[in-house]
Amino acid sequence: MTPDERRRLHTNLDQHNEAARAFRESSDAFDQAMDAIRQTVAAVRAANEAQRDALDALIAANTAALTPAISLRGSHVARL
Repeated sequence: MTPDERRRLHTNLDQHNEAARAFRESSDAFDQAMDAIRQTVAAVRAANEAQRDALDALIAANTAALTPAISLRGSHVARL
């Protein structure tokens, strides 16, 4: 191999290594983005569950408040 061929080979290998490093960095960035998406989805799920629990509590409170009024509707107390 001539010195010129050796220099070209080293240049090509250096470029290949740099491309491989860039690809690895982009792959790592993609993995980080996917992790962030997973965390976001988990947070949305938790918020949705909390909202459902709050609605269930509101419905239960309304039902509890209305139950005596419904049962007393025909009585003297309810008419006062």
